[in-house]
Amino acid sequence: MRSYRIYFRDPSGPVMGRTDFSAENDREAFRLAHVLWSSCSDVVSGYEIWCGKHLVSDDCLSGPLPTTLAQLSYENQERIIAYEHVISTSLWAISRSKRLLREIDELKLMSLIPR
Repeated sequence: MRSYRIYFRDPSGPVMGRTDFSAENDREAFRLAHVLWSSCSDVVSGYEIWCGKHLVSDDCLSGPLPTTLAQLSYENQERIIAYEHVISTSLWAISRSKRLLREIDELKLMSLIPR
């Protein structure tokens, strides 16, 4: 596993939040990051993925990116749930995303994350 960091940006460019995550490779990092971004896209317009000092390019992609948990493997769903929980409890502006908070509430109802 490699360590990555996603930076969430608002329409004018400033960073609204960030979180670290792990992925097997750049392609998987983009898949996971896109689902994370989708869950809070009501307050951010884009994202960047970094692996250390390297800005990860989307050259590794082929085909559409997933936008929901259901489109990921069970293992990656569990990881995304954990990352979303971290984002929702952070002090970053992104933690106030209504879409993210709704998704967290739904996951709590399904007992996938602690209440």
